[in-house]
Amino acid sequence: MLKGIGYLLFGIGLSFMSPKFIKQYKKNKNIENTLEVIGVLLLAASSILLGVLEVL
Repeated sequence: MLKGIGYLLFGIGLSFMSPKFIKQYKKNKNIENTLEVIGVLLLAASSILLGVLEVL
């Protein structure tokens, strides 16, 4: 239960940080920023999903 809440908080925190990465990507469109945005979005989504599954 506690681990699930931790995963949820981590995922929500990354979701709130993602506009910063997207703004940086729009300013500098290169492969490094593209992979960084994809990684942050996938990590946020997967940790939220893992947190929900862990709580259930």
